[in-house]
Amino acid sequence: MQNLLNETAHFTVSQARGYRVPGYLIIEAKADVTRLADFEPEAAAELMQLIVAAEATALKLTGAERVYVMKFAELNPRIHFHIFPRTARVGAAFEAATGATAPYNGAALVAWIWDHHASLGFTDAELKSFVDAAREALD
Repeated sequence: MQNLLNETAHFTVSQARGYRVPGYLIIEAKADVTRLADFEPEAAAELMQLIVAAEATALKLTGAERVYVMKFAELNPRIHFHIFPRTARVGAAFEAATGATAPYNGAALVAWIWDHHASLGFTDAELKSFVDAAREALD
């Protein structure tokens, strides 16, 4: 399955590869930029527009209760943002596995997802359905 959802002059937006969670998006800079301060104003404005659009798309298409927007740049130093929809399904799985209760520690929840995303049982059909709808929404 092709994960690319949208491409602009400075960024790509993709369904996260390797994580079986519909709506887990990655916005990545095309340029080898490692600090936000290094973007020209046009690219910085474009990035903000993409973050807003990605959050809205994740909310609309997944019914997420919250959408987390994260920038770590540890393993991949190039500027990229993780847009993660915390749905009721994800929250229930996290609670069942860890005993956590809402309001959740978002960082702990995402770290748990990185190790346990396959246990959520999202199907290829669910992922493809999200990707197809997100391409249309982000176009």
